[in-house]
Amino acid sequence: METVRSAELVKEAPTKLQLLAGSVWPSIRRAFRSIFSILGFPLFLLAAISVIKYLNLADLIELEGLALRIVETQEDALDQLGDVLLRYGVSFPLWLADAFALYLSIGNTWSRAEKDDLVAVENGNSDRWKLFWEWITRGRVDSLLLSLPRITRDGFVRLFWPLMALYRLKTPFVVDGPGPEGESISSSVPRRELTDFASMVTEAHGTWEGQTVYDFRQIFLWHLTLVAGAAVILGQTLSLIG
Repeated sequence: METVRSAELVKEAPTKLQLLAGSVWPSIRRAFRSIFSILGFPLFLLAAISVIKYLNLADLIELEGLALRIVETQEDALDQLGDVLLRYGVSFPLWLADAFALYLSIGNTWSRAEKDDLVAVENGNSDRWKLFWEWITRGRVDSLLLSLPRITRDGFVRLFWPLMALYRLKTPFVVDGPGPEGESISSSVPRRELTDFASMVTEAHGTWEGQTVYDFRQIFLWHLTLVAGAAVILGQTLSLIG
């Protein structure tokens, strides 16, 4: 009788398509929360201004008025920064500064998105050198992050988010909700194991309700989409002002 009941519960588990569809809004919401933070919003604006400039150079939008003045002000500031660095023997192309603004903006979003997951994990008395060696021998980026003191992980993710992106290509999903014992947990789930994980949770609780699925691939794409969209909207709107 128990076997029949378990089978019925598994059948009630959401399908892969339902899980992916259900991850869209939580992923958008997490991207928004990451952008509209104290540090995230200024970085987002800097990235959008850089994108505006290159959209204008590619003749995809036409800048006038306030938008043109903002872009020119940014270019003047970068020129002055370049002159100062040149005195110390450091030279870099201006496009690199624009790319760095976008890089840091993505890094902030990635760090904020990881804040409740790997960045927040308490590894207690775990052997940090053993975790570090696991990264060296097995390429486990999550082990590298967990080998670091918790206070340094946020900065690490911001600066080296491409490493985290490689990890999240294989393990893109994070599921928040009641764990097997009823406690609230946040679990990283590999791409091919999401439906099995959903079935396991559904069997344990009798329902999938209460679980929230985030997809880091979507968070990354939504961030780029929002930067590009903000660039177009800001460029067109500011061009009409003054």
